[in-house]
Amino acid sequence: MVLQAEKKEKDKLEKQLIGYYERLTANYERLTGDLRQISSQVTGLENALSLKEREFNDCTEVLKEAIRSRDEQLVKQQKNNMELLKKRETDLKEKHSTKLSEAKKEFESKLDEYESKLFIMEKEYKANLSRMKEEYEAKILATTENYEEQLSISREECEIRVAEVMEELTLKSRQALENAIVSKNEILSSFQSLPIASIPSYKAQNEMIQAHYLSQRGNMKKGDRWYLVDVEWFRQWKKYTGFDSWDQDSAGQASAHPGPIFNGTLFIERLFIGNVSETLKDHLIEEQHYALLPELAWNLLLSWYGLSVGSRPIIRTVVEYGSCTKHLNVEVYLIDLQLYLHPNTNNIKRHSFSRADAVSCIMTVIKEQFNIPDTTECRLWQHYMSGNYELLTDVEQAISDAGIYGSQKIALEIRNPDGTWPKSKTK
Repeated sequence: MVLQAEKKEKDKLEKQLIGYYERLTANYERLTGDLRQISSQVTGLENALSLKEREFNDCTEVLKEAIRSRDEQLVKQQKNNMELLKKRETDLKEKHSTKLSEAKKEFESKLDEYESKLFIMEKEYKANLSRMKEEYEAKILATTENYEEQLSISREECEIRVAEVMEELTLKSRQALENAIVSKNEILSSFQSLPIASIPSYKAQNEMIQAHYLSQRGNMKKGDRWYLVDVEWFRQWKKYTGFDSWDQDSAGQASAHPGPIFNGTLFIERLFIGNVSETLKDHLIEEQHYALLPELAWNLLLSWYGLSVGSRPIIRTVVEYGSCTKHLNVEVYLIDLQLYLHPNTNNIKRHSFSRADAVSCIMTVIKEQFNIPDTTECRLWQHYMSGNYELLTDVEQAISDAGIYGSQKIALEIRNPDGTWPKSKTK
């Protein structure tokens, strides 16, 4: 039984091997046929490639021959062109040489003709010039005689006009002098408490001013009045009186006398005669442009020397500066404000105030400048650059404490007859 089973298994395997062999044989024959077909195609392609290569070589030879032929033609054509250019150049030279010679002859002929015409014109010009000169000399002679007659008449008119102008200038100068001299009342009000006495010696002046100047210089009080004077005048006075111990050479000498007190250089200049300025120049510096004198010292100097023409007392007050750390100093520059009646911002008037002045002073000045009766009920508004308004409620407050700054607009509002205000609220 075992042998039969093995035999069956063996037969089965042999059949399978025979089947595999037959299939491999069929595949081999098929691949062999494909290989023959591919070999045949490769042979055909090789033949075609060989044919194309022969055709390419033939075309290359033809092209090389064409290029050689074209090069020969170009060289030949270039030689022909060069010969033509040389011939053309020779012809042009001969042609232009002939024309140039003809043009030169024509130019020389015309030049001779123009020279002859110019000679004739020059003769005519000289003749005309001589004739015109004689005519102008005759006219000048006649004009000179006429001018001398008119000059004699104009001289008389000028003398009359000069006399009129001198009289007019004399009148204007007299008016300017009257406007520039400080009035008697202003001078008396500045030293009315002083007795009239003779001018003391320069040494006595020195001692008296030293006592007042040095004692009050380091002991300023709020509200004290100080005066500005030109520093050059004060230096000259110190030389004359020997105020400084190191400068005694000119003490008591007449040549060092300072003359009347002068402070006109501290004001902005005015161009018109008699128009007195009340505005100080900008950027004035103490001891460089002006000196500060206490009121008693000023009154003494004023009683001894008087004021020069064009000078006025410049009174300034000691005020308190600083928000945290307070200190006292003379207020040289006042606050300049723009004042107007609400709502007319087109009619603005300027006025200067001290920082220590009360806000009520602003109201008083506006009423005076716009002729508003004192009994009229009014109130003040700060007008800011932004266009907003703020009511000034405390009129007894100092201007500096009210937050008012220089060049600010201040509006005065007048109460309506029915008791209402034109401005119902702060803008």
